[in-house]
Amino acid sequence: MSTKITKTILWILIISMSAYFFITFIAPYFGLWNEQLDERRISEISWLITHFSFGFFALFLAPFQFIPQIRNNYPRVHHTIGKIYIIGAVVSSLIVFYLLSNYELPGSIPSLAFLDIIWPFTTIAAYLLARRNFFKVHKKFMIRSYVCALAFVYLRLFDKIDHMTGAINFITNDETQATVIEWMWIYPLVITEFFLQWLQPLKKMRLQKIKDKNSNE
Repeated sequence: MSTKITKTILWILIISMSAYFFITFIAPYFGLWNEQLDERRISEISWLITHFSFGFFALFLAPFQFIPQIRNNYPRVHHTIGKIYIIGAVVSSLIVFYLLSNYELPGSIPSLAFLDIIWPFTTIAAYLLARRNFFKVHKKFMIRSYVCALAFVYLRLFDKIDHMTGAINFITNDETQATVIEWMWIYPLVITEFFLQWLQPLKKMRLQKIKDKNSNE
């Protein structure tokens, strides 16, 4: 029961942060309320709107893929949502390569380009694994893909935390600070990898030690 409550709270936080991110940072591009966009963003507005629109489907459809009741009782719905997610993730990530050609923070380009390779890779890998019925590994790759989809939600969150706490004020140059923050999407992915992959051998070793101990008694 406690695990279920923890998961529910975690999903509420993730979806709430995603909604806050879209309402606060993305809505102005659609002209939903007045916020001044700089000249560079205005010149790329059609590309940005396309990127955000496809990203919206990826960001907000993914949580439904992790609901067991939908996955088990409505497989067609699960498959349809999955296909829409794939299209959203791949198109949204590919557009970023064009946007990076005129990006204002050169030091962030390798970071974001790396992200936009990993995101479609993990997404397509998850799809191919599902097609071949490797569902446990498929789920792990979907988790990785969703972590990548949430990248800019984390980045804006880190930015807010930095403004409130001054966590990286030891970096005095504003451009360098912004660049460092845009590399921080890697941290959630590494933490995810720790739980999905790195922790498993340690758990197996612990269980084996317990098993060996019981067999010797």
